[in-house]
Amino acid sequence: MNPSEIKGVNDEKVKDPKIVEMMKKVRMEADPALSPDGYTGAATVVSLRLKDGTILSQRVDQPKGAPENPVMREELLNKFRNCASTSLTLSVVQ
Repeated sequence: MNPSEIKGVNDEKVKDPKIVEMMKKVRMEADPALSPDGYTGAATVVSLRLKDGTILSQRVDQPKGAPENPVMREELLNKFRNCASTSLTLSVVQ
């Protein structure tokens, strides 16, 4: 699923037992080292621990939409269309 696609997210999916079990394994921790100036909206690290103990990590210093990593017009329009199409007709969204 595209990160801006919300059509696949609904009550049925969120209540799916597999999703509920996975959500129990997720935790969020603030890392003061990522934002020494106290600004918490920029750098993020996501780490996954696999069943075999392997840890996969990815750091993003400037999230999409930050001034240093702007959203392109077409990306923004696509996100609007995806979100708006869940409650508006296609002719209105376009």
